[in-house]
Parts: sequence; structure tokens; C-alpha cells
Amino acid sequence: MNTTGSNRPDNWVRIFISHKEEDKELAFATRDILESGCTNLRCYVSGSGYSHDWLAAIRTELRQADVLLLLFTSPAKQWDWPLYEVGLFTPIDDTTMERTIIYLYAGEQRPTPLEHLQGVRVDPANLKTLETFLSQLYKSPDITRREPPLQPRIKEREIHARAEKLCAAFMAAAAEPLYPTFRIALEAPREGSVGLCSQTHAIPRTCRIKSITPPTLSIFGFAEPPTTWGQILDAIAEDVFWKGELDDEFIRAASGRVAYPTSSTFRGVEDDRNFRAMITKLERADTRILRIVIAFIPEHTPAVVGGPAFNLLRMATRFHTEVIQRFGGHMAALEARLGRERAMSVLLGALRNIERESEQLRFSDPATVCSAFAEDNDDRATVSSLFAQWAVIREDLVGQSRHGDTAQVERLLERMRYMNMSFLRMIARRHCELIERDAKKVLTSAEP
Repeated sequence: MNTTGSNRPDNWVRIFISHKEEDKELAFATRDILESGCTNLRCYVSGSGYSHDWLAAIRTELRQADVLLLLFTSPAKQWDWPLYEVGLFTPIDDTTMERTIIYLYAGEQRPTPLEHLQGVRVDPANLKTLETFLSQLYKSPDITRREPPLQPRIKEREIHARAEKLCAAFMAAAAEPLYPTFRIALEAPREGSVGLCSQTHAIPRTCRIKSITPPTLSIFGFAEPPTTWGQILDAIAEDVFWKGELDDEFIRAASGRVAYPTSSTFRGVEDDRNFRAMITKLERADTRILRIVIAFIPEHTPAVVGGPAFNLLRMATRFHTEVIQRFGGHMAALEARLGRERAMSVLLGALRNIERESEQLRFSDPATVCSAFAEDNDDRATVSSLFAQWAVIREDLVGQSRHGDTAQVERLLERMRYMNMSFLRMIARRHCELIERDAKKVLTSAEP
């Protein structure tokens, strides 16, 4: 316990509660618990009821306080501001009557800067220490340095009840949630207003990374946590469509609407899976964005079963369902609903999703695809020709999509539909041939 001077204008016993900004709820809970049933106690929570000159307000409250109570929830945190308030509470030239500084702390370790002061550990397994502190606060002038005591007739059961409430509030604030997921929390810049973000249509690249779960580092190829959102974006150079979609979802969330996972995915740098991004939490105060939490959802890598023919059949079917049927003939309606730029981005994202899985199966290599067909007919030559034509049309589709030419995109999708159906018929026939061949082998080997 440490003491210094006070300047009191009335008969109130005053406690100044100092805390970290993120422990504000704990500070108000502590105030309510301490003031409960106590008519002559006034607790002032640092950061509440500021006037225009907030520093002057703090100085006034500290000058009038009998007790400075500091709340320490974790020794790992930076406690610059509470220590600054300790300095304001104990001016060198103060010669008035003595006052008390005391701190409550959770965990095993005391906060290093204040080890020389009196600390009270908040421990749910041992409330006795906390009860002793509360008993001294209410029943004697040892802490407040004021006569008469605050509540000299307070019952032990009431002290025990307040100790339990204080401990519960402290443990809730001191608990650090663990997120065994792929997750990043961003702290928006001070200029990150909803209006500004709506104008730029993007999550600000200057957002600082407040926290990042260790598994997330491998997705983006970092050994140490990066400092800004821009570094995260730059780490994924090849896949870009998810970025624009995430920005769109951010604008939705900032305007109070539900945000959805991105349609497009990206491949991790070190973690070789595909991921979708989703805004799971957005905190705002009036028009200012405060915090953005983004989760990265891994896509299950498909099992390579059934051989090349089966997987080629599966990929061609996926292309027909996820690209042709979804977008062919529907681009105008999609543009009307999403806007041209977003509609084209969703199309290219769907195309890229299928291409990425094809690359994992080595189907971007013409020789690998041709090897799934028999050598005794013209199928390999036909597939090789389709492959060459497909590459030209695909490049044209990407270019026209980026230029926003809806009519040309529809025309190219129709050409792709025709080519994909031709390939689908060929690979379906080949897959059936292989099934029949394998079935004959099984039947032959089973004969006596």
C-alpha cells in the first residue's frame, strides 16, 4: 500500500478506478459492486463523463480522490495509461494528507511496474484475500483514511457476496479467448469512417492487425505476424477475385447488412488448401469503423478416387453446373442484381475455383488429360485440339469479363458450353469403357 495527499471539497469518500480501455466494462462493474448499499461512496471510472478538456477532468478527479484503485487483468499487457494516472495521483509537490494506491490483479504474476505497491489478487479459488480487502475498505479507515468508515456494520455474508461478484467480473475480463481457427482481427485507422470506406469500396489497406491466430500465418506465408492488412493482401498475388468480393461484403456489413463468405477462393501460400474469406464481426461507433474480424474458411480438398477418367468426368460436370448453368444466359440479370463489376468477378471466381482443383489433379497439362483416353482411336487428337481451342477462348473470356462486355461474355460462355459438352460425352463414354473393362476382370478372376 502506498499513500500520498488529497484535496476534498465535500464529505464523499472518492475512489478513482484506473483501467485499460478494453477493461472498461470491468471498471463499471467494479464501480457498481463497490458502491452497492454505500450511500457516501463515489467511484469515478477513468474515461467516463469527460468534458471538452478531458485531461483537466481526470486531474480534478484524481486530485479529489481518496483512493486510486488500478485494475490489472494481465501482466502481459502494456499499462502506460494507468501508470500515467498514478503519476498524476502522486505529484511531487503534494503535501496534503495521505492517500492510498492499491491494485487488483488476476493470475499468478503481479504487474512489474507496481510490484512495490500493495496488490490484491483476485482468485476464484481463494476469496479470502479479496474479502479481507473489502472488509478493510468498508469497516475501517485503513484504506480510505476517512472517518467514519464506509459501512462499519456490513455483514460478512454481504462482503462474501461482493467478493464473488467482483471475482466473476474480473475473471470474465481477464479471460483471453482462444480461436483455434484461421482468423484476423483488424483495427481500423482513425479516418476509417463508414462514409470514407463506402467511397473507396474497400477495407483500408492501412488497417492494423490487432491479432492473428498462429495457424493463419501459414496461409499467407508469414513467420512473424504482419502489421497491416495491405501486407496480407499482397501475400496472395495470383488469386485476386476474393479480395474484391470481401470488400463488397465489408461495405454490406458496414451498412448494417449481413455479410456472406466470398464465392471465390484463394490457395494458401504454405497451407496448400483453398480458402474463402468471411467477415464475422464488425464494430463501429457512430460513423467510425473500429474493428473488423475476418475468418478464412478452408475448403475440403477432394479425394483423388476413381482414376483420371472419373475425375475428368467430375470436373467437366462441375464446370457445366457451376459455370455454364449458373452464368450462361444469366449475366444481364446478375449484373442488374450485383452490378457489372461484381457480376464479372463472381463469374471469374467460379471459373478459377474449378481451374484450381484441376491444377491440383494435373489436368492443366494436355498430356495428362490425353492419357486418360485410349490410343486406338482419334480421341486423344480430338482432346488435344479441344485443349488448344479452350485456352484461347478462356483467355478471351477473362479479358472480356474485365472489360465488362456482357454480350461477348455470353457468346464465349456459349462456345465453352458446346466444347464442354463434347468433352463431357467423350469422357463419360471412356469412363464407362473402363468400368466395363474392370468389371470383366473382376468376373473373370472370380470364375472357378
